[in-house]
Amino acid sequence: MPAPDEFALDVAGGDERTVIRVSGELDLGSAPQLEAAIAAEPARSARSLVIDLRETVFMDSTGLRAVLAAARQARESGRRFAVTHGGEQVQRIFSVTGADSRLEVLADPEDA
Repeated sequence: MPAPDEFALDVAGGDERTVIRVSGELDLGSAPQLEAAIAAEPARSARSLVIDLRETVFMDSTGLRAVLAAARQARESGRRFAVTHGGEQVQRIFSVTGADSRLEVLADPEDA
């Protein structure tokens, strides 16, 4: 089993919804992997994209930028975008920056 702060990414879904589950730390070193997953065909062609942050224990400004860029791209292409609640530190960065008021935040990706 990976350490709680070890980054991992899992992409699941299809035409209706793609869920990208992020675990561990979403930071300068790992944000490019999230950006690549968002740019991949399943995420680009789904009607809705959800980034599941429930297992994300840390996120820096680079990770936040990747999430906000995904939200912008989804809106521009007419798709629904949402994130799930993350760990305490993740929620704090959303709150402090006001990003939580600009994003649809779900308790569970199945709610999308």
